[in-house]
Amino acid sequence: MIQTVTGAISKTDFGTVLMHEHISCSSLSFYNAFGKAWLDKAQLKNLASETLKQTKQKFNLGLMVDATPIDLGRDISLLKEVSELSGVKIVVSTGFYYLQSIETFNNSPQELAKWFIDECKNGVGDDQIKPGILKCATGNLGITDDNFKKLAAMAIVQKETGLPLYVHCEHNEGVAFKQLDVLLKNGAAAEKIIIGHAAIRLGAEYLESILKMGCFICMDQCHCYSNGPTVVAQTLLKLCQKGYTDKILLSNDYCIHSDFCNEKTNGLHLTPEQHTDGLGYVLDLVYKEFIAMGGNDSDWKTMICKNAMDILDH
Repeated sequence: MIQTVTGAISKTDFGTVLMHEHISCSSLSFYNAFGKAWLDKAQLKNLASETLKQTKQKFNLGLMVDATPIDLGRDISLLKEVSELSGVKIVVSTGFYYLQSIETFNNSPQELAKWFIDECKNGVGDDQIKPGILKCATGNLGITDDNFKKLAAMAIVQKETGLPLYVHCEHNEGVAFKQLDVLLKNGAAAEKIIIGHAAIRLGAEYLESILKMGCFICMDQCHCYSNGPTVVAQTLLKLCQKGYTDKILLSNDYCIHSDFCNEKTNGLHLTPEQHTDGLGYVLDLVYKEFIAMGGNDSDWKTMICKNAMDILDH
């Protein structure tokens, strides 16, 4: 079964699946302090619902993973409303981003893990919505003491729950392999780990070395870098030719709203059509390049649907 914000569903052909997107990455502290003046969630709900509705119509989007962990403003009630209004199924995440957190000062990985295990087993809030994917991350500072605790905690949660674990990776100084080392030593299953943001460091040889560890990669953040859809498609085609089609996931890591930006650029000023184009970067530009280079629709459908269904199902 696959856990979504509107309930558990059976694995099936959803059409297009985006494995790592965000309705909102926001500051809980500023929202708690300043409320609607900081973030108008009614406006965000309408904008996100219409965006997903249009993306469903244009690109056959059936399911989206919202990869927002608890410390980036995750709002499960909002996600449920957006799913119901748009008709797109949404999988919600639990876990940590890489920012320093006060809860890691005096709590062990085991003590931290118990909270997330409880969420996964018993659900969140009055609706008892269960997360369908886990999240952890390492930033530019590398694996600090704080970051080690977070990675180790989520490895423990993965072992206990069987849920897939998406790993935010910036692909510098061998960090992907360091992350995998921590996760595997703390009990996570390689076949349930997704090393994300593969478009940051394109190169079939480098990505193959990660895939040889037995994990998945997610080709996302393609729109954030100057490589362009052609180079992304070339890398995908090489990896497919090497036999890794079943280990590749696709997405954008697109934020409809983000407090990482200022008020004028946080996404609320854009139209649903503009956001649909953002979510469609991989689905449109990369897909067309992949097919033009000799890639086939069967491999594309495996990467954009089947693999997601397989790893989310538990």
